[in-house]
Amino acid sequence: MAFKDCVQAVVKASGKKLTDREAEELLSRVDTLRRRVRADGDVIGAEERIARLAKDEANKAKIAAALARKHAAINVRIRERLTVAMGHLEKAGYDAEGALRVIMRGGNMRGTGVRNSVAATQAAFEARYLGGILGRIAGERPHVERMLQGQNVGLDRREADAFGERVVREIWASGEGQRNVTGDPDAAWLAGVLTDTLELSRGDINRLGGNIGKLEGYGYLPQAHDAYRLLKVSADAWVDAIAGRLDLAKTFPDLPDAEAREVLGEIYRTITTGIRKEPTAREEGKRVGPANLAKAMGHERTLHFKSADDWIAYNKQFGFINPMAAIFTHLRKSARIGGQMQILGPNPEIMLKSLAAEAARKLRDKPATKKTASTVARLTSIEEWADYKVMTGQLFPIGRSLTADAGATIRSIESVSKLGGVLLSSITDPVTLANNLRFQGKSFVRAYAETLIGYLKGRGKGDAREVSFLVGEGFDGLIDNMVHPYAADDAVAGKVSKAMGFFFRVSGLTWFTDTGRAVAARILAADMGRQATKAWSALGARYRNVLELHGITAEKWDVLRRGAWRAGNGNTYLTADRVRHISGDAFDGLIREGVERAREALKNDQAKTPETIAKREAELAVRVEKLREQARADLELDLHRFFADEVSYGIIEADARARAVSTLGTRPGTIAGEAIRFIMQFKSFPVAFTQRVLGRAVHSGPAFGTKGERIMRNSLHMGELIGTLWIAGMLAMWAKDLAKGRTPKELWGDDGLNWKVLMAGLVQSGGLGIYGDFLFAQNQRFGGSLLETLSGPAVNDTVTFFELALGLRDAIYAGGEGIDKVGDRAARWVEGLTPFANLFYIKAPLDYLILNSMREALSPGYLRRQEKRMKQDYGQGYYMPRTAF
Repeated sequence: MAFKDCVQAVVKASGKKLTDREAEELLSRVDTLRRRVRADGDVIGAEERIARLAKDEANKAKIAAALARKHAAINVRIRERLTVAMGHLEKAGYDAEGALRVIMRGGNMRGTGVRNSVAATQAAFEARYLGGILGRIAGERPHVERMLQGQNVGLDRREADAFGERVVREIWASGEGQRNVTGDPDAAWLAGVLTDTLELSRGDINRLGGNIGKLEGYGYLPQAHDAYRLLKVSADAWVDAIAGRLDLAKTFPDLPDAEAREVLGEIYRTITTGIRKEPTAREEGKRVGPANLAKAMGHERTLHFKSADDWIAYNKQFGFINPMAAIFTHLRKSARIGGQMQILGPNPEIMLKSLAAEAARKLRDKPATKKTASTVARLTSIEEWADYKVMTGQLFPIGRSLTADAGATIRSIESVSKLGGVLLSSITDPVTLANNLRFQGKSFVRAYAETLIGYLKGRGKGDAREVSFLVGEGFDGLIDNMVHPYAADDAVAGKVSKAMGFFFRVSGLTWFTDTGRAVAARILAADMGRQATKAWSALGARYRNVLELHGITAEKWDVLRRGAWRAGNGNTYLTADRVRHISGDAFDGLIREGVERAREALKNDQAKTPETIAKREAELAVRVEKLREQARADLELDLHRFFADEVSYGIIEADARARAVSTLGTRPGTIAGEAIRFIMQFKSFPVAFTQRVLGRAVHSGPAFGTKGERIMRNSLHMGELIGTLWIAGMLAMWAKDLAKGRTPKELWGDDGLNWKVLMAGLVQSGGLGIYGDFLFAQNQRFGGSLLETLSGPAVNDTVTFFELALGLRDAIYAGGEGIDKVGDRAARWVEGLTPFANLFYIKAPLDYLILNSMREALSPGYLRRQEKRMKQDYGQGYYMPRTAF
């Protein structure tokens, strides 16, 4: 039979589900398989093996063809939605380039859906998965949380390890229909929670265009390889270690053991280098498209271990060590990819390039200018944007591991030696949270009362704790506590990560940040529960405005408000998980257009016999149910996104936009990447504060009243924001003074109001960004000079080192004159690089017992001169003795 006839035969056999090109590719793969099997020399049974392999390839081809059609349909729907979104963003004042950036990381202009970004959706998926797990733990078995944390709550680490291993064995046994094989009901219960969540993430990815098969038992255990640990052994040693733990027959069917070991060697080299053996299509000169996320997530798992114990042993030797770390890392990766696919479809890069190309074509009709040409150039290279690289996670891989490890270590030392007072600087967080509640329309008294009461209650217990977890907030520190102590203890990156996590825990920042996010989550969920009694038109203008910023319209609100529920503490809440319990017909208003299209197709059907009509009606009913479930999933995600984003407006942390600014799209380990990271160290907070707090206050207010009324209302809101943050900054400044053993700076002196003190308080509020600290207080928020503000603390410390060396040389040439000043500065330099020495509750005792005596010895009269200068500038003194000896 001619090749062309073979192609047509394959197309016919597939029921015309395959195209001619797909059939040609299938036949080519089968021919390759035939040559490989016969080259093995195994003539007996060769044809049966070829037939079986050909059948597998044919099934894969059919699935691929079906996926291609599904992706096309999804892309049409996504493109329609993005076209509408681009229109809304243009009305809000964005040009095409700005609109694309907003789609990736959100914006602050007023308009429908300007916060419905990929970044916010990624956070929503993470809240859906991790928040769901911890919410169930808090609501059903709160003691399991302590069992997972191990040494961080006083339990032995080995106990947490043993519990995690029992959970793994329960997950494995579930694939064989067994339960409670370990005799630990908590482990069996948590295994069920984890498999439910992993199944939820699988369903989400498949709904968005993926093709991940049904998982059972072992399939729920993500494969985790730590390249650092693999590099500590040779390829042969790794193959020897893993081959004995794998079910080779299942992992490599139809391959002899010798060839299976060769494949394992290639897997080792792929993991450790990131480069596959086979040349890529681009290397061969072929035209290739961007990577398809849906296909990437659908790749079949290749390594099948013999037992749970084999998986555990491998994970300890070459993986994350802690099973929970492997699972949580996998869920976070699924959230990152799901966020892209939800907003941009199965292939985000192609979708973005399509939108950018259309925008570039529109610019052709405008007069040619340098600005237009520059915009077109940027639109045609969207994959090089920093926003794009942050969105896709391309900034995670490192260019040179040794350089990246060294840079991360240096910056970590700077952090743990200079951020000891960060908790006191964070006193402004409750004020930022309360001001965001004010932006949503809450009264001044109620906003501050609920915020302060919430902080007094801490992370909460019982229903309150469960609500904050279900909303998806207040657990970042808990997750890191479970993961970081176990991750790569023998690697530089692991040691640095562990030290950083410990430092921020003992500094109090982790607890304070988690508490703030939990408080914000509870308040937002309770507010929405109270508002659920009101129709859209009865909501306050400010609250409606915030909902619209997140794409929650009147139609969506009418459905959402049905999910309100009353907790045992008497409060009514609205949380995203309750969307799953709303009746299906409630979503009909949201799917009306899709149902009408389906009905139109039925109406135009030429075959109108009773049988075909009944069949089409049944198909329509199935289609309607699928549309309802799609609408339900989208609405649940809308609510998760609302909570995740609004909490981040109250408790400021570096977001996608701040990361793009602070990295400029460069990778760690490269010269440019390390340079920009050193320069931008400690600057992510001011960047995030400026664009989130100040940007929202200026640009995102509701459009009520005349233009003059809007200006007046926004001005009052901005004035209140600056005033309250100013007061909080004063409190933070005085708290730092007390922690250092000093009396608070005097606001009123002999000459009246002390403007230096007033300006220093304004700087502490964070409202003036990275330059205000130097201009008004000669100190950055975390300490330093203008050089540090501009180039980063590590550069400043390096310059200081060389200045000390030159100063020592000059003092030696001058016969020792000025040596005391060099010694004093050297002592302060060493102190500034000593990890943990500047923790706010350690510094004053350390100064009293050791450091002040050393300073005075190195530079006689140092303490007296310091006291005189402080008295002159700020009217300060010391409330405790300066030295113990």
